Amino acid sequence: MDDWKCMEMALDLAMKGGADQADVVQNTSLSEEVEVFEGQIAKAESSTSSGVGIRLLKGGKAGYAYTRRMSEQSISVMVQDALDQSELGSELKLDLPTQVEVPDLDLEDWNEGLMDVTMGDLKDISLEMEARPRQEDARIENVPHAGMGKGASWSRLMNHKGMRLEERSNDLSGYLYVVAAEGEQKKTGGFGDGSRSLSDISVDRMVERSIQYSTELLGARPVAGGEHPVVISNRISASLLAMYFSSVSAEMVLKGQSRFEGKVGEKVAVDGLQVSCEPLIPGMPGSRLFDDEGLLCQRTPIIESGVLKSFTHNLETAALMGQQPTGHGSRGLGGRTGIGFSNLLVSKGEQSLDELLGAHSSCLYVTKLEGGAACSPVSGEISIGIQGFWVENGKIVHPVDAMTLSGNFFDMIHNIEGFSNTWYDSFSSNKAPDLLVRGMALSG
Repeated sequence: MDDWKCMEMALDLAMKGGADQADVVQNTSLSEEVEVFEGQIAKAESSTSSGVGIRLLKGGKAGYAYTRRMSEQSISVMVQDALDQSELGSELKLDLPTQVEVPDLDLEDWNEGLMDVTMGDLKDISLEMEARPRQEDARIENVPHAGMGKGASWSRLMNHKGMRLEERSNDLSGYLYVVAAEGEQKKTGGFGDGSRSLSDISVDRMVERSIQYSTELLGARPVAGGEHPVVISNRISASLLAMYFSSVSAEMVLKGQSRFEGKVGEKVAVDGLQVSCEPLIPGMPGSRLFDDEGLLCQRTPIIESGVLKSFTHNLETAALMGQQPTGHGSRGLGGRTGIGFSNLLVSKGEQSLDELLGAHSSCLYVTKLEGGAACSPVSGEISIGIQGFWVENGKIVHPVDAMTLSGNFFDMIHNIEGFSNTWYDSFSSNKAPDLLVRGMALSG
């Protein structure tokens, strides 16, 4: 039975079983990865998975189930499991959408040529990446990780109101981590990137960045503790901010776990902070035309000129809070629909990185984060190991390590003094410029 037939059967059985509403998702994914070590293949994995999942409401109560087997018997059992679960389920306020007219916009999320890339191609690139760092810099003593991967996914969505949507995406990804040594000190640096074109995977860039990010930290030492101005590199700013911007999810608001609760329309950050979800940018990995509930994706302003404009919603949270859904429904085969970002962007500023580094007589330029177990998006607490550079009068004096950066995210976004005019040039759905923060606590 083909995928659409399986989904149609599941919907038919659900409605005949007394469901008031139902939708079905189907997903197929392909993953291939090769990792090498010392000129040999250390890992070669290829997998394909497929499945179908149903969400239904019966008497206003929700039931969920899924199966990896696409047979009539498995589909029948799945639907009955969801119907049975709804008898014990919680109330769910939901009104599934009707068919939407998907805009004719090419998001450049599929390259048919990538499907011709073989495991042999991935191996050859990985071996070249691993061999070159030690050839190009005598300080590189080890290459613990070098690999390439290919991924593809096909998704379908159908509901009882006649909605029928499908999408697909694929990409390549590569990573290279090296260890540089000088005297007794060793430093690890790496670079990972991706693309939807084999020709865009640059071994030269992977090697150059990995060598740079490891060797530039040799000779690192701590600096005096206390409160210092901090410049957060665009290499890490996006991932740091994304960790805390989960607080704009309506799910966290409803759970009482967001310090942004009740603050829509209020100033929550410095004037220059502009944050938005931008799902319709061609070529970005988080771009999509519709979410996992069938709602059209759209630009969603989160913070404008420091003012909180919106939370991100799926159908359920929007209904519970009396708001419009924002097209951020995120759903796997089983379980409730969550909320996900689609290209979370922090707008660039007008200053160069050099201008940010020279804004104070001294500052810490942070380029690497180490762990985040003590960071909490609920409280906003930041306590994380860092590496980077001590800067005086705009000039790097020496690398820095063995330091902990502390503060609170909700205070930090009020204390940003500048935004650089560049994003990090990696294949990522989160983008942010370098940030100059007035003062954060450093300790050894």
